Amino acid sequence: MKNVKTFEHKYEMGEFVYHRMEESRKGLIIDVSFSLRNGQVKYEVVFGVSSNDDVWCYEIELSDTPSFN
Repeated sequence: MKNVKTFEHKYEMGEFVYHRMEESRKGLIIDVSFSLRNGQVKYEVVFGVSSNDDVWCYEIELSDTPSFN
């Protein structure tokens, strides 16, 4: 029998988010995953129209609103 793991996450697929290090980068979440290796939630986020514009980000790297430091 396989172990089933569940996890809580802040953002849902289809939500818009901003990258904390580049406040002007608004992206769309297209996938959510949990890394067993480091125990963190990861999100696949599309920041543009090219197929190379999607990246995996940890929850701590994302924000609901632009952060202007």
